[in-house]
Amino acid sequence: MSFEGVIDKIAIDLTSIWGEMTPYIMRKRFVDVGASIENASRDQMERVILLIEEKALAVTLGREMARKRALQYMRWLREAHPDETR
Repeated sequence: MSFEGVIDKIAIDLTSIWGEMTPYIMRKRFVDVGASIENASRDQMERVILLIEEKALAVTLGREMARKRALQYMRWLREAHPDETR
């Protein structure tokens, strides 16, 4: 799976929480790490996931559930790209 595939999986999951706001929230987090959805590195994607956890999911779902979701997103990323290092 490509990085875009991982982003798509995360977006689908987040849409169940935020609906139509998901693309805007995700784009904001990519901008926060100096990347775009189209050209993010693995490191930037990990930072995006952490920002989504801290800045968006924790407010909506609480810290514990936000952490669980973020860990799942990290697993998807590592499964898609196991040989890449930070």
